[in-house]
Amino acid sequence: AGSYNVKLKFAELYFNSAGQCAFNIVINGSTVASNFDPFAAAGGKYKAVDRNFTVTSDGQITVQLVAVLANPKVNAIEIAPASST
Repeated sequence: AGSYNVKLKFAELYFNSAGQCAFNIVINGSTVASNFDPFAAAGGKYKAVDRNFTVTSDGQITVQLVAVLANPKVNAIEIAPASST
C-alpha cells in the first residue's frame, strides 16, 4: 500500500496517421486520460511516448485501456514507489 508512479509507454506501430486509434486510460477505476491517441501524442508512427501518473494503492494497481477508436495497446508498464522528495 502507498503512492506509486505508474509510467505507461506507447508507440503507434499499426496506424499511419493521427485520429485512427484513441482510448481512455483508467487506473484504479479513475479515468486519468481521455481520448489518448499515441500517434498524435508522439508526433508520428514508430515514435515512443510516455505518460506518467501518480496513484495511491491498497496493494493492487489496475490499469485499463478503454477503446474509443480501434483496439488500444500499451507497449510497457513501469511501476515504482513514489519518492518522498
